[in-house]
Amino acid sequence: MPETFPQASAVTAQIGPAGGTLTGPGGVQVVVPPGALAQLTTLGISRSASGAPDALPQDNPAASPIYEFTPHGLVFDIPVSIRIPIPANAAAAAFRASPGEDWQVNDTTVTNGVAEWQRNSFSFGMIAYACTKSPTPANPYPSPIPRAARLPPPPQPRPLHRALPATHSATPAPGP
Repeated sequence: MPETFPQASAVTAQIGPAGGTLTGPGGVQVVVPPGALAQLTTLGISRSASGAPDALPQDNPAASPIYEFTPHGLVFDIPVSIRIPIPANAAAAAFRASPGEDWQVNDTTVTNGVAEWQRNSFSFGMIAYACTKSPTPANPYPSPIPRAARLPPPPQPRPLHRALPATHSATPAPGP
């Protein structure tokens, strides 16, 4: 039987001007492009909520743990990519926060079970579901708005011409 080891909850690595990729707990990655850092810098990824803001709104339940990207406040010359694996077929969004601030939604792309976003500084990050209802095969992107609260359908268009009354005749009246 193969030996199993506990998964690391934090990793660090030095990355410099040539760029590189740091892979952390749960397969989370930071991809640093060439030129993003002017000097060799120790970067870190940890699965930690210590110092992170309170939970997200109820409409966005967590789809990943909270990850801390360090050093906080580090500013990159070129944005880095942050990638977090997510459950298959999840409609998800990335949230980020700096120490002492609230969670903010970040532009996110999801490809092959990985949520990715760009950042020019480090902070906390996590993935949350974009809606609260579970997807079904018939409806992979359910609306978080209850059916009763949705707007009614628009009114049907009315005909442009009115019907003539039955007493109206198209025959001219006899003349003098």
